[in-house]
Amino acid sequence: LFACYTGLRFGDMSKLKWENLEKGMLKIVQEKTKSPVCIPLNKEAKKIIAKNLKKKRERETVFRVVSNQKTNYILKDIASLAKVEQKVSFHLARHTFGTILGRSENAFIIMKLMGHKKISTSAIYVNTDVNELKGVMNNVSFGL
Repeated sequence: LFACYTGLRFGDMSKLKWENLEKGMLKIVQEKTKSPVCIPLNKEAKKIIAKNLKKKRERETVFRVVSNQKTNYILKDIASLAKVEQKVSFHLARHTFGTILGRSENAFIIMKLMGHKKISTSAIYVNTDVNELKGVMNNVSFGL
């Protein structure tokens, strides 16, 4: 869930350290792109962090490190128990984050929060449905 709330890739989340969290913000340099990203944490993400605070003295990472393969195996088990028929993987959380942002935010904001280097990558998440398009066309004035 934390990845759904932050858009972090597995590699970045598994290496997330307590020092990366400061004043409600998550600050890291992404492993894949080497791009710095600064993500304000929402209340759900903060709750997850709070639950892990008791482990702060035991480990320098926020989350217990398990392999990506093992994590995906566990997610498939959970999906099966929940009768979710869609194929699930950890990376689906990042796509969920982008898709949810795309419902109300522009590609530039998505690019900043997800750490994309190209706005065209972020534009993939900007979804407009037919009703949105109708609303725009009903409200636009062409000066005629």
